[in-house]
Amino acid sequence: MKTIWADAANEPALTIAEVPMPVPTPSQALVRVHAFSLNAGDTRTALGAAEPYAPGWDFAGVIEQSAADGSTPPAGTRVVGAVARGGWAEFVAADAASLVPLPDRISFTDAAALPVAASTAYLSIELGGDLQGKRVLITGASGGVGRFAIQLAARGGAQVSAVSRRAELPSLLAADGVAGTVLHASMEDASLAGPYDFILDSVGGDYLALALTSLASNGLCVNCGNSSNAKTTFDVRDFYLKSNVRLHGLFLGGHGPGVAEPLAKVVALIAAGDLKVPVGTVRHWREIAEAASALQSGTVEGKVVLTIPSSRL
Repeated sequence: MKTIWADAANEPALTIAEVPMPVPTPSQALVRVHAFSLNAGDTRTALGAAEPYAPGWDFAGVIEQSAADGSTPPAGTRVVGAVARGGWAEFVAADAASLVPLPDRISFTDAAALPVAASTAYLSIELGGDLQGKRVLITGASGGVGRFAIQLAARGGAQVSAVSRRAELPSLLAADGVAGTVLHASMEDASLAGPYDFILDSVGGDYLALALTSLASNGLCVNCGNSSNAKTTFDVRDFYLKSNVRLHGLFLGGHGPGVAEPLAKVVALIAAGDLKVPVGTVRHWREIAEAASALQSGTVEGKVVLTIPSSRL
């Protein structure tokens, strides 16, 4: 089969290569992939790969062969899921904890955008508990996690603020069905407008430092990434002198046995029309190098999705 192959020694670092078909274990299904999406984490790792490998987390497709032990949906079932690596390929072997059946009303293109970004947003907002009337701040607001999180927080009745330099963000949020979000062009501006009961940060660095000192008493900051690729330094007195403020780190790979539980809840919300999928761009998978570059440069609002058209599908 063909797969995206990552090798930092090459230019471009991401190409399409021929590799052996995956051999599923008795508890894994073989999935024929129709579309996949790029995340900041898997893309950054792939572009800097010290050893060549087949990268990729998110995918959507159809089960070609169900698990021998009967734990996965049957062959022919449309599914969406995530794996630790190898998701950017024509075929993926995945277990039941990594797969969620996909309703016909959700396209493969939309579904491929969901696993890591939407599940991360869902779990993060869930940590905030009852957000009705609470002040919530979302950093990295124009990205996939940010766009999902803003929708979920608004759905929960929060007073949502967001940090983004994107002039297009208000119209994007309107398309997502979100009104009333207060936008800040910098984290400094957002901090001055605080404090906040709940903050979701995916930027790290100075953003996280300001977030930690912008919490209200009993406030919670969830950090789910470090897109700035920078260290965080802050005056800890500004943090601990407040009452019962907390920092919670969230990494989707560390969530239980797999992605299926939060992803199933997200799929249900989308199927019901209660959550929009912020797809920023859709490309043929031959354009993987260009797509990865666009994601890395921050020129795309929302998710980057690639499709795998094939006469065999």
